[in-house]
Amino acid sequence: MDGITAGERIPDAHPWPSSCSSTASTRSTPSPGITLTATAALDPTAPGYVVVPGAADDDPHTVPVLLGRFAASAAAPLLRRCLDAPAVTVATVCGGSPALAMAGLLAGRTATTHVFGIDALEAAGVTAVRARVVDDGDLVTAGGVTSGRGRGPALTPGSAPTTMAP
Repeated sequence: MDGITAGERIPDAHPWPSSCSSTASTRSTPSPGITLTATAALDPTAPGYVVVPGAADDDPHTVPVLLGRFAASAAAPLLRRCLDAPAVTVATVCGGSPALAMAGLLAGRTATTHVFGIDALEAAGVTAVRARVVDDGDLVTAGGVTSGRGRGPALTPGSAPTTMAP
């Protein structure tokens, strides 16, 4: 599983990635209580999961700025390739889906996010669903930080997500 972050802090890091990749070959992402260090560049065609968490900051007005920077970064074309790769599932939590939507990667898709980001999804042409987890095939999105815990079972073969996209 690869992880790529929209902000400098990851609000819902999970200890099970088998590798941590970034758009750069190495990068350290500190978060309260955990630091993820990317050891390789993201391979957008490698089978598996790519996790896109959101961003956190003490000032909530900073979060949209961080997501916008991410959307305009070198990550967007890589994530487009991930979404186009048949053996890759992109999973987001919280602000991860608005970051992808701001980059123009989710238009016409069905997704969820933190309640504060629902309008941003809709404005970007996404069918926004107020749910903990939405499974849209190769895109699995989770709402707020605690919804990320529900995303894990949604990615486990044989378990059903909370909400299925049409």
